[in-house]
Amino acid sequence: MAEVEHKLYADVNNSKNMDKVLPDGTSPPFLTQGHILKHGELLENDIEIEKEERSRLLAHIVKDIENLKQIQVSQPTPNLSALNPAALQNLGGIGGVNPSQQVVPPPEKQIPIL
Repeated sequence: MAEVEHKLYADVNNSKNMDKVLPDGTSPPFLTQGHILKHGELLENDIEIEKEERSRLLAHIVKDIENLKQIQVSQPTPNLSALNPAALQNLGGIGGVNPSQQVVPPPEKQIPIL
């Protein structure tokens, strides 16, 4: 989506109308952090975009950033207090091995400490 928007904003013939096409910025289903990063990447590498079109595109990107922040703030955070300690006891450590189940070799097979 960022590629299409970039092409439309960079085009001298379309750029002036983009505020009417996307008055509120990118639609929420397409508005992600990756979308905004792609906008930045495309803009950074576009050496042919005119100054006026660049300004319009930057205004669009700023609007997208503000909208994404609003979306992120309005999303509920997971309720970690709902995790019950008994359920957590059965979770394994690294590689799914429960520390109480780790096998320690007998002393004669351990590597000597120097």
